[in-house]
Amino acid sequence: MEFLIDSVERDGEIYCVRGVCTQGRIDVGATFSKAYKKVKEFSNNEVRLVGIENNRVVKLRVEKITAYRRTLTSLYQGTSGEICLIGEGGDDIGEKDTLASEG
Repeated sequence: MEFLIDSVERDGEIYCVRGVCTQGRIDVGATFSKAYKKVKEFSNNEVRLVGIENNRVVKLRVEKITAYRRTLTSLYQGTSGEICLIGEGGDDIGEKDTLASEG
């Protein structure tokens, strides 16, 4: 699973991130284990992934998912929403980071 962050707000120990699920499905209770920035190259009206930079280890568990003014149990690929996270590494995530899990 992957989630591309558009913005982050912190409320105590909770990190609420807005963005889009870019791969797989994100469920309440799932844990993100890494954060990074994708490096892209633009040429001839095409976008190509050329690498990953600023790879960090995090341990952030999904506590709540909200999309379209509704609380959900899952966020599917291609869907925008807000996920609220708790755990380690939240202070190190920001705009344009991708959160991901192993496997």
